[in-house]
Amino acid sequence: MRPKTLRLSGLMLVVLLASGCLTSGPENHTLLQEGENQTTTHTKFPEQPEIQKTPNETYENPEYLKLYFVNESCYLEGEFFLNEHFIKKTANTILTLYWEDVAGYVNKSGEDVICLKGYLPPCFSEYAGWNFKGCWYINLSETYFVGIDVNASADINPRDPIYPFEMLNFVKPAQVKSYIEHWRDILVFNNDTEHDLEVIWNYVNTIFQYRDDMLVMGVADYWRTPNETIDSWGDCEDWTNTFVSLALAYNSSLKCYSVLLPEHLTTFCKFPKDDNSYEYDFFDKDTNPHRVISKFDSDKENKLRELLEWYSSDYGAYGDITAVFNDKQYFEFENNDGFIKWALYSV
Repeated sequence: MRPKTLRLSGLMLVVLLASGCLTSGPENHTLLQEGENQTTTHTKFPEQPEIQKTPNETYENPEYLKLYFVNESCYLEGEFFLNEHFIKKTANTILTLYWEDVAGYVNKSGEDVICLKGYLPPCFSEYAGWNFKGCWYINLSETYFVGIDVNASADINPRDPIYPFEMLNFVKPAQVKSYIEHWRDILVFNNDTEHDLEVIWNYVNTIFQYRDDMLVMGVADYWRTPNETIDSWGDCEDWTNTFVSLALAYNSSLKCYSVLLPEHLTTFCKFPKDDNSYEYDFFDKDTNPHRVISKFDSDKENKLRELLEWYSSDYGAYGDITAVFNDKQYFEFENNDGFIKWALYSV
């Protein structure tokens, strides 16, 4: 994984990219956000120097900390989280905190993780309205709350998402709806979900060309939207997000998701069968779909586990599934056990 550098009050912090087809990285750090099953990977950062107290007696209340989240000259708005707890929203690009706002959520035995999650402002031009999320390490303590203003500088690249919340930007069924309508006339759809998804899978593989981002764009990761990928080129995340977009354009009620593995992205779909069973499928480029049908019996967990092992071994995509996402929602997991329980009981 390639580190991205963020800064808080002149202190360097590093977060780790969790995307791309071939990645590797150091020790994981787990961050659980309120209302989410969230696993986020960061690099461990050395102990930070303490900020010097600089109280100003002219402040009406010098016991605050004001945070400004900025990407170059673009100020960001959003929801602020400390560790796993939602604290408050920014107001006019300013987050004003008092020690009592955060004292109960500070990690007293180690570093804290602060995050801002929201939508990119108009100064991001064509990416305005896209999801963004930025996280920083900080040893937060009462010494910060002395009437100071702090810039939290972010290096947000919409084409190189770190977090699944940002990856939602690249599943866009509306962009490929016209392709599905056109293909209904030229492909053999028969309103059977298993059959029709396989028809879409086969056709996409005939028109998609795999190209490595570094060779074409000169960067390790450059995520493309479905309308940029279809009939063109891309790598694993581009194929996966395009296929999921097509599946949802075909039937918006389908439970289809892009699946994030340590070194790969693939597609997972779950849908009911006529006999009250469920079908679970993994779709990937140039590899026949891996599927299992499981009725409501005691063996369904083993069947899904065997399916995942079969897919991983056959495709060579090893490691635990860390997240799934589509255009509307995402879920994150600590390991494959979490994914399996979600797939069986929550989706």
